[in-house]
Amino acid sequence: MRDISRLFRPRSIAVIGGGAWCDSVVRRCREMGFDGPIWPVHPTKDAVGGQPTVPRLEDLPAPPDACFIGVNRQATVAAARILSGMGAGGAVCFASGFSEARQELTDGADLQDALLEAAGEMPILGPNCYGFINYLDGALLWRFVALDAPMQFEIAAAIGTKVETLLDNLLEIDMMAVFT
Repeated sequence: MRDISRLFRPRSIAVIGGGAWCDSVVRRCREMGFDGPIWPVHPTKDAVGGQPTVPRLEDLPAPPDACFIGVNRQATVAAARILSGMGAGGAVCFASGFSEARQELTDGADLQDALLEAAGEMPILGPNCYGFINYLDGALLWRFVALDAPMQFEIAAAIGTKVETLLDNLLEIDMMAVFT
């Protein structure tokens, strides 16, 4: 069985990509007090989420424990291969267009197989995954807003929009939650 502890309780985080989701992941981790290094990776941007970037995964100072891969589906496969090869603890694969889209994309299933092969023994969440929230350690590999003083319980869900609805409802009744 694959060890998922580094992914869900990271001491370092890499965020690959430069879009709004990646920016949000970096900012949310800092807002919630994640005290380990956060390494945004982008080939042309100087900063993501207010943090300086490195241009390539190979430029990271160490293998990250958790990674948010927020790039297109082909680049996701390439990133998973590099991360696995460097000994990363695990990755969230945000991109869609894999097996879940086989009705629309004839190569979706093949690309999913390529992703699994690229990841090797490295645990992955996804593809087409919003991510996860570990409020206890301040690791929010998810774009959701930061909350104060969490209450501890766990939820696992296959549909990210359902979790967002649940979080919205918890906020309305002034409850705080830990999602891992």
